[in-house]
Amino acid sequence: MTRLFSISATDASVGAGLTYDAINTVRGQLNLNDAAKKYNGFTFSGSPVAITAAEAASGRIKLTSTGLKLVGEIWTYGASLGAGIATNNQGAYFPPEFFYLDIPATGGETITSEFASYQPDPTAAWSVVISHVHSPTGGAPADYFSAWANGSVPPHQGGDNADTTISAVTRTSLGSVTIEGDFSEVVGIRPMQVQDAVGTAAEEAVGYIEMTSGIGNVDPGHIPLPSITPALGTPVGGPVAYAPTPWMPWYAKRTEKTDRLIEPFVILSTALTAANDFSYSLAYKR
Repeated sequence: MTRLFSISATDASVGAGLTYDAINTVRGQLNLNDAAKKYNGFTFSGSPVAITAAEAASGRIKLTSTGLKLVGEIWTYGASLGAGIATNNQGAYFPPEFFYLDIPATGGETITSEFASYQPDPTAAWSVVISHVHSPTGGAPADYFSAWANGSVPPHQGGDNADTTISAVTRTSLGSVTIEGDFSEVVGIRPMQVQDAVGTAAEEAVGYIEMTSGIGNVDPGHIPLPSITPALGTPVGGPVAYAPTPWMPWYAKRTEKTDRLIEPFVILSTALTAANDFSYSLAYKR
């Protein structure tokens, strides 16, 4: 069995007022798996916890790790919200983004994640999730991350999908699928969230998927979901605008030829007044 590790940290209130805050409500300062030989990067998603009229929103991520030689390195989150002119408006859709890095590891390195909003005078804090991707020796094929660098998913021959509606913060199954014995590899996952009811003011939808499977030894596998910002006042106008959600790295390879279940679970940072629809797609390779 070969695979990637991905372990997340979440925080429901960081980055207000241009200040970098540690992402540490759940699993703050993280340690890479002891078997890690490469730090492959991180996946990030988040949302302001409230929307203010005439105020834009975006942010940046800072990583620090002595073992990985990350000395307060900073990246801009590739999603943003322009300032609105209304006092009543729908929320916005912030997709997850994978930042591909290539850093040698020896196992067990500590890494600290921080977030700060940026624009002239941000009012609201953010709710965010970050997942650190790392791999053991032989964790993924040598060319695996070339696809992600090109903004795509590796070539594959099959796939599957499931979905359900969720509103609670309780760890909730997304529904299981079966990887048939004919397929030996899972090469990627596309997480999705759809606003399934009119949004609520000051209520963001942020969270991640936790992967489990009968093929065994796939944890930790934490995949940030797309985030949806709160509405502003009572929503008017059109629906929440969709933004393309890219495929995310999640890799597992097995030698057996047995049908096995894969079952992801959704973990939200805050409860929703009305349930949204959450789903995932998996890419299989023979």
